[in-house]
Amino acid sequence: MNEKIAIGWAGIGKMGAPMSRRVLEAGYRIHVYEPLPENRATIVAQGANVAHSLEDLAASSDVIILTIPNDAVLRDLVFGANGLST
Repeated sequence: MNEKIAIGWAGIGKMGAPMSRRVLEAGYRIHVYEPLPENRATIVAQGANVAHSLEDLAASSDVIILTIPNDAVLRDLVFGANGLST
């Protein structure tokens, strides 16, 4: 059986929430990294899994999508002390 890829999603805010919901509805497994519980609550209630760290997100995902608010957050998520590139 050909299983769909696991999607990692960082940033479940105004833009990330509706986008990730569509991907989840299409049948993909989604793991979300979002520090604000109120932002991730709806997508988790619909079946997404919570990644408690960026390391968890990377380990559980085949592809990672970032929908984040600005370049500073992007730099931190990718190049920070516990970022995706470490």
